[in-house]
Amino acid sequence: MKCVRFSKDFAGLTNIEFNCCSSQFIIKEDRIARDDGSELVVPRKICKLTNDAYASIFPNQPSYLSHEPSTSGKSPSERITALKLRDEQNFAEWCTNDTVNSFEIFQETYAKKLGNGWLNTRTDNFVLCYRLDINQCPSIVVSMKIYKDLTVEIWHDSVFLKTKSYHFILREHNKCDRWTKFDSLFRWLVAFKPIDVKPNEKIENAIYLTKDAYSQQDDSDKTLFFSVIFEQLKLTLSSKHIYSTEFLLLAAKFYFCYPAVYSFIRSSKILILPHHVYIKKLSNALKGPSSVSNHNHIMYLQKKNEMLSPHEKLICLLIDEIYVNQGLNYKGGKLLGKAENVNQQANTIQAFMITSLFSKYKEIVALVPMRNQTADDLYCQTLKVLQMLNDCK
Repeated sequence: MKCVRFSKDFAGLTNIEFNCCSSQFIIKEDRIARDDGSELVVPRKICKLTNDAYASIFPNQPSYLSHEPSTSGKSPSERITALKLRDEQNFAEWCTNDTVNSFEIFQETYAKKLGNGWLNTRTDNFVLCYRLDINQCPSIVVSMKIYKDLTVEIWHDSVFLKTKSYHFILREHNKCDRWTKFDSLFRWLVAFKPIDVKPNEKIENAIYLTKDAYSQQDDSDKTLFFSVIFEQLKLTLSSKHIYSTEFLLLAAKFYFCYPAVYSFIRSSKILILPHHVYIKKLSNALKGPSSVSNHNHIMYLQKKNEMLSPHEKLICLLIDEIYVNQGLNYKGGKLLGKAENVNQQANTIQAFMITSLFSKYKEIVALVPMRNQTADDLYCQTLKVLQMLNDCK
């Protein structure tokens, strides 16, 4: 063993010393790093041993005396770097295998991933996976449809589930573009219970079924009845009530004819109805500004005419002139205060009002701003008002 130990003034090594050391301790070339990062390798004419060399091989001796020394371990930083690189490579490979690149690839593989009790149907445009309940009347408990663009639709007991119910699995694109998403959907559906279906989704399904059943009937007399039913069901789904135009008109008719009954039904919550203050504001908005060319005002008069009895439709037209202060106001995207007969500020308002001869019904039908109007101006405006009233029949 003394032959492999050397001191500072050690001159050289013999072949015997090299034969007793493993090849990993023998330095046969020198390596020098250049400034550009490359490495210069120069073979040595005379080999040497590393500083940690020791004798471990003894030829012509019993085998148990010799052993191959273990290779020197890497530094901690090198091991960490190698571990990170290996993990990144494994993750990249896993992501590649997990990605569903096309609908055709999905069709070839999805059946192998279905669990027990799941059935499937495949077409050119979608794949349907479903489970049956055969305890009583056979029915589909849950079904999942994957379309050609890999988007997903799910039904539970014939109730269509909104995408936000399983948004945490498919994310914003609602696509089953990974096999892990496909597996997660099945595990989620297996654990899904009927109580997990939200009441709003059940009501929406009831609306859909009712509309489908009503569309198959030819009874037009029930159109208003079903429209009110659909409106009330939709209003129960939202905290902020948004009424349709038809329902607002119906509610306005109901309120103006029977205000006490309207207030009672609304306060008792038998029906979801707009507040009477809102109806009054709406009617005021429809009535103004009163003009022979205002489309909303004409529609208001038409609806009002439909509510009148035949004897109330015999009317008298009243005409009056009101003096006003001159001025311009910008309101609702329009400039108010300009005269109709000249391109100047108005100093009078020509008012037209109708009153029923056989009832207390009165209505302002037009307010026309004028400036220094003449008899011809009044004649033209009166003809326009009469024509408008005739069109509102």
